[in-house]
Amino acid sequence: MISSDELLGLLHSTETFRLERTTSTSDMDKFQEAICAFSNDLPDSRKNGYLILGATDKGELSGLKVDDALMKKISAIRSDGNILPLPVMCVERFEFPEGDLLVAEVSPSLLPPVRYRGRVFVRIGPRRDIASETEERILTERRAAYMATFDATPCIGATLQDLDMEVIENNYLPAVVDTEILSQDHRDIKACMHRDYQANMPVRLYQFDDHVEIMNAGGLYGEARPENFPTVNDYRNPVVAEAMKEMKYVNMFNQGIRRVQDMLRENGNPEAEFDVSKLTVFCVNVPANGVDILQGDTQGDTQGDTQSDTQVITISDKELDNWIEQQLLQNPQLSTESLARMCRRSIITIKRHIAKMPHICYVGSGYSGHWEVKNKRNEI
Repeated sequence: MISSDELLGLLHSTETFRLERTTSTSDMDKFQEAICAFSNDLPDSRKNGYLILGATDKGELSGLKVDDALMKKISAIRSDGNILPLPVMCVERFEFPEGDLLVAEVSPSLLPPVRYRGRVFVRIGPRRDIASETEERILTERRAAYMATFDATPCIGATLQDLDMEVIENNYLPAVVDTEILSQDHRDIKACMHRDYQANMPVRLYQFDDHVEIMNAGGLYGEARPENFPTVNDYRNPVVAEAMKEMKYVNMFNQGIRRVQDMLRENGNPEAEFDVSKLTVFCVNVPANGVDILQGDTQGDTQGDTQSDTQVITISDKELDNWIEQQLLQNPQLSTESLARMCRRSIITIKRHIAKMPHICYVGSGYSGHWEVKNKRNEI
């Protein structure tokens, strides 16, 4: 809070955009508009603003006597809900021989624009006014800058002295990263780079007989969209990405997908399948590399599954929709599990392709149901 000497100097200051003097004690609209304007800090001075009750425009004291009721009334402005987001302010009484001063010290908001009863107030020199469209846009952009990506968001109020480096170096790092692995392995740790750290979901890894499924919090981000994946990339956590690059966890940006597919091919696996249809989750399915996963895996198929289940064939992505349609025309009681085994794809891939074909639907439920493939022309 400002000191008495600083307050007396501020009364005659020329920095009028930070100062509102008044002799009134009852004009609550005026007081709240001033506090709203100080919170918005349109000049981006990053300096506190002051509403001073008991002083004239010339900086002279009016002889006001501040009682507890007045202090409570002004202090209540902070949380009465008329100013949103809530202002950061403190209220103090200063006593002088010529009279008292009641000072509300207001800090610039980190979440502008701040509104009083739905309107954005700003200070232009000594004048208080409603923000123009351009001024409101400036405040909105400032808010976006303050609220950058999660890993770049500052921990407000923290200092370097708050970090216990001894604990980080001696306890945390050895616990989360194996020294021998780091010295011998140069794998990308993509889940750390791309995950949404504001989500509570952990990285999930499920191992099935025929594939491994990995799920990470956070879908595609920024410029990366289903229609341009994986050729276009963007980074939800650019600070983390930069640190991983500098620390040699990552060799090159935008090479992770290609590198994964290359490694799988070298190992004899089919290519990994990426499910980018979810908004909050990124899912990867890695098929197994052997055909022996088909042996003995006949239980659980529906009653119409045939000997063709064990005949593994190679189908390209472009041909997969037509192949699925033909299989279901020939045998309407095939299960998605059987289709997946026949073309060596994951079940989730088969289901995703079927979902994109509205002329194919499942009638009934469970083992008693069957697939219907309608005429595409009739659908139109």
